Amino acid sequence: MPLPNSLNSYLLYPRLVRIELRDLAGMLNDLFSPSGYTLEELEYRSGQRLVLAHDDLTVTFRLEKTRLDEEPLLELAEEPFHQAERVDWADMVRIHRYHGEVTVELAGRTPPDPAMFELMLSICQMATTALSAMMPPSMIYWAQSEQLFLPSKFQLMDDMLFPLPLYLKPRLFSSGRMQENIQVLGTWVDGAELFLGRPLVFEEAPVTVQWLQQRVYAFVEHYRQNELPADGDTFGIEPEEVIRVNMKGRGPISLTLRERGGMLVLQPDPKAPRATGVAEPDDDPATAMVLHEPEPAPVIRHVPPDEEPVKDGLSAEEKLRRASALRLAEERAISRDAQFRHNVFAVLLGARGLFDVQYRNRNKVTWGMTGFSLFLTPLVGIPLAILNWKRGPHYYVTAFATFGAVLLLALSPLALRYSLAGQAIVLAGLDDSPAFSNLSAPTNTTF
Repeated sequence: MPLPNSLNSYLLYPRLVRIELRDLAGMLNDLFSPSGYTLEELEYRSGQRLVLAHDDLTVTFRLEKTRLDEEPLLELAEEPFHQAERVDWADMVRIHRYHGEVTVELAGRTPPDPAMFELMLSICQMATTALSAMMPPSMIYWAQSEQLFLPSKFQLMDDMLFPLPLYLKPRLFSSGRMQENIQVLGTWVDGAELFLGRPLVFEEAPVTVQWLQQRVYAFVEHYRQNELPADGDTFGIEPEEVIRVNMKGRGPISLTLRERGGMLVLQPDPKAPRATGVAEPDDDPATAMVLHEPEPAPVIRHVPPDEEPVKDGLSAEEKLRRASALRLAEERAISRDAQFRHNVFAVLLGARGLFDVQYRNRNKVTWGMTGFSLFLTPLVGIPLAILNWKRGPHYYVTAFATFGAVLLLALSPLALRYSLAGQAIVLAGLDDSPAFSNLSAPTNTTF
């Protein structure tokens, strides 16, 4: 199906405060600066409108002193998905007097490709988060998935690389049947067709809403980047869990839980309609529709029919997070390496200063000066070795070698002054030769 050319979000306000919209451009460009993506100002009206652009992509911020149409928002507020959050959405809709709007639009009539569409989603989310942080609304309406959010919950997804809970909206249904005091639940996944090319439904099963969310998010996250599974393939997340994929025809992709914990579960009733809504009873604590923040789900790996399901792994979303963390760790390691080299050089330079002072005054050296050198120099070298020995073999070896070099430089004046070889050099008068004179430090060497 063709992807949309524009995305919108709306922020509802009971009152407006004066803000400088141009600050939003700086906030967004700071976020995109690592990728070299820069948004330039195209149009600006103080306190009313800001348009930013990059190539064919535009980002528009509007602050309007008008109310949004209440009826569609009140209908959304009555949906079971939003009612389960136990938030008085209807009251927030009624008391709003102004609204802000964020629009991300691609010029032309050609639909965006999947990569561009995902970029548009990310920009719209970041722009909405930025405006919400600058002027907090009472609630946010994300039009792409027709979801209502409190600002605090919306901002929680700012750390996700690809927040599917924002882009996908479960529409729950149930025939009301029970298995072991658990009501069966199924869900349509609105928005899945944008990433999979086909609608997605998880047939009703005796599970919780959170369980359903984890599976559908993991399925979409994995297969938006990979080829769709074959009809009849199965996958599993928990041990001895079997979920079968139905890909027949051109209709929706259907997921059916066959086994859980090695036991067969109640199968969906083919005669029961997949209507939105949950039949009674829904007030039992074991079956109540209480939505939770989705936890990172393990990876989905499809296997051919008649083979054992996958039992463990990481979700594609978690892989992306870990890849990002690895890149950040690599950058920090480079920074630590540079700092470590600087510290090593500083320690060696300080030790060299001691050596220079002692060598130039070797005929006047005293036990006190030598003892002070032997005491002070390791105090610099030992912490360097202790602080770095756990960072890896190359850190440990370098720190150890540095500490050894510091000790060697500290002991060198003793060797020159008190060893037999040193006494022989002094008695022979070789210490006045050019070869030894060249070892003396420049006159401006300091310690």
